[in-house]
Amino acid sequence: SDNIQVVGNHLVDMVRIFQEKQLDFTLGVVTFKSSAKVFPQTRDYQKYERLLQNVQCGGDERAYDAIVKAIAWVQFRPEAERRFILVTDETCKGSYTFLDILKRGQEARIKVDVIGINDPLQKVLAIQTGGLWLPIPGEE
Repeated sequence: SDNIQVVGNHLVDMVRIFQEKQLDFTLGVVTFKSSAKVFPQTRDYQKYERLLQNVQCGGDERAYDAIVKAIAWVQFRPEAERRFILVTDETCKGSYTFLDILKRGQEARIKVDVIGINDPLQKVLAIQTGGLWLPIPGEE
């Protein structure tokens, strides 16, 4: 839960940088444990700042299922750069294989940035989709 709260706290900084660079962006959030819940995109970053500060963590994290659901539900504008940021402190698992996730992400042209643990598959997911892998503080 500390990691998610840190993301929420840094959301303001991220949005400030986007605004300074005059980027046209929206934000959405997908929370996940045993199931995933998709919160629609908005320009109201404060909505998600509050949400991320109140996410209930723990339990069976099924990140692969969340990624598949997000690919199906997130509505990208045709010209938008498609980017997901996965934050997890567990190895990724779910009803889909790693190769399924990699293929779906590449087909949807989604870059997956991962803030995670020192797990080779998390690093490969980020690299193979054109995203970044960053360690959760203290997990390097």
